[in-house]
Amino acid sequence: MKFDFSDTRYVRMFEESLEGRQILTYILNKPELLRSNYTFWKPIFPADNSVLPTDKTGRAAVRIDARKPEMPTMPDWRAPLGTGRLGEEGEAVSFNAGIIDLIALGWQEQAKEREYKEKIFQDFGSDAPLLLGYATDVVQPRMDSINMAISNMAAQALSTGQVVYTGGKGNHGPVYKAPVPAENFVNPTKVFTDPDCDIFAEMVAIEKYFKEDVWGFESYAGVWDVPYDMFMNVFLKNSKIIEFMKINWLADRGQLISQTSAVPSTIVTPESFASLAASRYPELSPINIIKESQFDEGTKVHGWKPGVITFRPRGIAGKTYRTENLDKYMSEKYGNSILTQVFASTMDGLMTVCHTTGVNGKYKYWSADFMSSATPIIDVFLYQVIVDTTKAKA
Repeated sequence: MKFDFSDTRYVRMFEESLEGRQILTYILNKPELLRSNYTFWKPIFPADNSVLPTDKTGRAAVRIDARKPEMPTMPDWRAPLGTGRLGEEGEAVSFNAGIIDLIALGWQEQAKEREYKEKIFQDFGSDAPLLLGYATDVVQPRMDSINMAISNMAAQALSTGQVVYTGGKGNHGPVYKAPVPAENFVNPTKVFTDPDCDIFAEMVAIEKYFKEDVWGFESYAGVWDVPYDMFMNVFLKNSKIIEFMKINWLADRGQLISQTSAVPSTIVTPESFASLAASRYPELSPINIIKESQFDEGTKVHGWKPGVITFRPRGIAGKTYRTENLDKYMSEKYGNSILTQVFASTMDGLMTVCHTTGVNGKYKYWSADFMSSATPIIDVFLYQVIVDTTKAKA
């Protein structure tokens, strides 16, 4: 029995039709085919539901507004029927952040490759292997690429208050800089790599100072973000934390360790460490051990600034804003009639995939582009404390 290859989902997802768009959308958003990798950004900078408009040049920006609350003060003792002094509203602070356009590595299939896939289809009578191969070998690494870029920017925003894009081989440069108050950049009294540094005491002191002396509200619900590498190479090798873990965790469970150079990470996980710190130091906000890393041209990189931990409001730190895909708009309005293009989105609308069927000399080709116009933008910058642990307070 001969099967009709032209009627398969693999072929139709390149056709400029409602069915083609539906098939492509289905594949891009099917969790059984695609995994969510490198999504450090997602719980901290979730995608905003709105789509920002672009200007005449195709660029978009968003204005982020925040307000410092009025500092409380003791009330006045008034005479009977006396009027009170007028209070001042908190200071309004705002900044503009640009939305950058990103594109992952492209993909193209020539006529000879399409012919080979048709023969595979004839052998098996199903396009499932072709769809799985396309999702795994083509879409997955491109989706990972976009996720890595957004996560890298999110880590920069949290650990520095600004984003400078340096990935890939395209444009490089500053994206935005949030007006984090100068007093929010602090140092401990001892560098955290000092074996005598009491890391927990330093964190408690910094937190208490901002909650009680700077912001004026002790009920502030905050969280400490600590990068995983620092947790492994600094926290678990600190003499006071080693002793703390021996007394409060290991001995309680009959897990005694003889060495004093580090707490074995096979025994103490980030989750158990954070839980124990919270139970023994009620004045210390929860510790969130974060993991984020990316690959840029084969080199492992991090968006998080080395040696930095942050204290910020608990919950999300901002939103990932996006704009409309200009390629789709231009294709629908001015597209070349020789080409057919199909557009679909995934990643909460942050990534757009364009399937193109065109002509290369005597034969057709089929290609895919993977684009994103999105930027994670911080909005808790007024209450974002950035602690550089590599330098001691002067």
